[in-house]
Amino acid sequence: MNDLTIIGNGIIGYFIAYNYLNLEPKAKINLIGPSTKLNSATMASGAMINVLPEIDTLANGKDYYEQKIQIGEQSTKIWNDLFKKGVIDKNIKIADNTILYRQKNGPKYEKRAYELSKVNCKKNKKFLNKKYKIFNNQKEYFTIKNEIALDSNLLIKFFEKKIKKKINYINSFAKSIITSDFKKAQQVITSEGKIISSKKILICCGYNSGKLMNSINRNSIQILSSVGDAFQIQNADNFISKLPKRSVIRTTNRGSSCGIHVVPLNSKKFYLGSTSNLTFGPDNEKPKFGSIEYLLSTFRNEIYENTNSFQINHVRGFRPVSIDGKPAVGELNKNTFVITGTFRDGLTNVPYYSKIFLEWLFKNNQYFSLISDWSPLRKPITFGTQSDSIEEYVDTKLCGLIEHKSIKNKKKSKVKNELYQEAKKIYKKLISNKQIDKNFSIHPLILNLYK
Repeated sequence: MNDLTIIGNGIIGYFIAYNYLNLEPKAKINLIGPSTKLNSATMASGAMINVLPEIDTLANGKDYYEQKIQIGEQSTKIWNDLFKKGVIDKNIKIADNTILYRQKNGPKYEKRAYELSKVNCKKNKKFLNKKYKIFNNQKEYFTIKNEIALDSNLLIKFFEKKIKKKINYINSFAKSIITSDFKKAQQVITSEGKIISSKKILICCGYNSGKLMNSINRNSIQILSSVGDAFQIQNADNFISKLPKRSVIRTTNRGSSCGIHVVPLNSKKFYLGSTSNLTFGPDNEKPKFGSIEYLLSTFRNEIYENTNSFQINHVRGFRPVSIDGKPAVGELNKNTFVITGTFRDGLTNVPYYSKIFLEWLFKNNQYFSLISDWSPLRKPITFGTQSDSIEEYVDTKLCGLIEHKSIKNKKKSKVKNELYQEAKKIYKKLISNKQIDKNFSIHPLILNLYK
């Protein structure tokens, strides 16, 4: 019987299979995932190993963001060590630093997020104040040292080459799972009806993890998706030649969107991302004109104007998001482990997740202090107070409306008041329908789904 079945052929599945085989070269591993990697969050990502720019608010509690920073810093160190020691091909690492910028006349929410990132960078000794010609006087910016970027396509190809001949790769989807604490053989049934058996199972197939979790235990936390649209842009050598060498250029998250990310892939090609559209069911979601227009026009207005000769290729990924906005990591039963709900942090933090999974597998360790409250079987965790949630909801939506120029001639104060009333109305409806407890607070980005 095989030792492990991994469901998911993104970076989490590949990274863990690689590390497992390093520890146990004779391990028998099944890995299930479609070769097309359709809507893969890994393949559609800018693959920025960014920690501090993703801390854009403390509204969800200081402890949670301290968790994120600790896990992110541990993972970033491992990533950098893997390249320094030559374990991973150095050509996969395409940027050594990240430049964070904001428009001086931008929304207050973005300024607050930018200043928070700056404070965290200084605190963690990553701050560098260096001037670059590409930025005009309308921008404020600084460099974050050692927050790198990878070429996600080359990264996946690297791991495929390392592990595919050593594992049983199944080009398919997992349709259902038969598993329990007492069975010696856990079974995964593929979309073609093939039964795959092993001693243990790891579920790490992004948004699709939610359906499999629910089939095993109906008390597992609900998984949504943040649909991200981005572009790989070619014929851009004139632009790339003007960029600071081996550096990502990005903003903080801008309200309900991911902001602007520019990741140079080679001398003629770069990644431009990314939109963020939260949804309960991403399969039927089509790209939104406004989101795509915002991404392209903002790049042109804020970064580089001469874009007419650029050739663009659209990419799309379904990022997994739990119903309370926090990752779902841990065991479903004694033989099944889950890693999902990682939103924008899955690739960054995979070294940490790999470590704890292998501790669970080899040492039967079921308690991890940093993520003790992230169990996939938890009840949704409240987002501070309802006042915190409403305040953040208003700020993020107002920022998004300003960025998309949707306010037009309305006064900001009037729009802000309308958003307050909108949020309160949503809470009133959810409490009245007994969908939530009267004191429960919903993550502000998810609150918008109940509008």
